[in-house]
Amino acid sequence: MAHVIGFCGTRQGVGATVRLVSLGWELAKTRQVMIVDLDAAGGTVVDFLQLETANRTVANLYSSSEIRAGALEEQAVRVPGREQLRVVPAVRAGCGVPPHVLLPRLAQGLQELPDDLVLVDLGVPLAYPGLANIPGAGQVLSATLNSLVVFMWDDHLTLALQIQMLRLARLASAQVVINSQHRKLASEARHVLEREASDLVVKLEWPWSRDLWSEPLAAAAQAEVLGLA
Repeated sequence: MAHVIGFCGTRQGVGATVRLVSLGWELAKTRQVMIVDLDAAGGTVVDFLQLETANRTVANLYSSSEIRAGALEEQAVRVPGREQLRVVPAVRAGCGVPPHVLLPRLAQGLQELPDDLVLVDLGVPLAYPGLANIPGAGQVLSATLNSLVVFMWDDHLTLALQIQMLRLARLASAQVVINSQHRKLASEARHVLEREASDLVVKLEWPWSRDLWSEPLAAAAQAEVLGLA
């Protein structure tokens, strides 16, 4: 049975996808890994890995009331140079089904996959346009995934909103990573989260870099910190 880990951001551009892809690439050295891209705004995992999808996409499964492992594997693309890494591409038009709606139909299929690890790119599932019930969406994420890693950014313009979102979501035992550009602000955010959202585990503040893909040693270290090594 696969171990299913969700990766998401509190807003667009916080680095969740690039972290997920670099971790998946690193972990696939020694384990079978599948990345399932459920970013409903239009996923970019295949762009980072420069994959040809041959029209394979999770959107081909939208009509199914229950999505099993075999159907997921039919949509998977193997990554050249990492034979133990496969990707189920996201919808490309930016109008996909929100993760909190799709995950209950996917939950059993994800668990049944033969891979050691399944990394699920959730995009920004708590900030989806029209989402009125953040606690309900958070409950779905907590119930259908073995674990969840949430990335946030210490941007002073949106930091309060990001923290409020996490408080409302009540994500059971999620791990929060703060991509840090301002060390003082990141430390303040960590203290607020530890005080007001004690169910979350704030792992650490990671320095933000646009060149994450070229940092394999950093990916290995991050995998160890997240308990994935």
